[in-house]
Amino acid sequence: MPIRKRLDAPIERADNFTLEDFDGNGSLDPFSGTAVANVDHGNGAIGDALEVETTGGADV
Repeated sequence: MPIRKRLDAPIERADNFTLEDFDGNGSLDPFSGTAVANVDHGNGAIGDALEVETTGGADV
């Protein structure tokens, strides 16, 4: 049983506290608070490390 309902929100990108959909509309990200406060939302180093771990290298 899921602990939360999955939202059907087509998000193209997220940066800091802003979400952007595929039409270019921006909105504040209400879920970015405590989950990312210790590493910064959109931290490129975190994304790079996740890519290396999941694909075996940065060049995909």
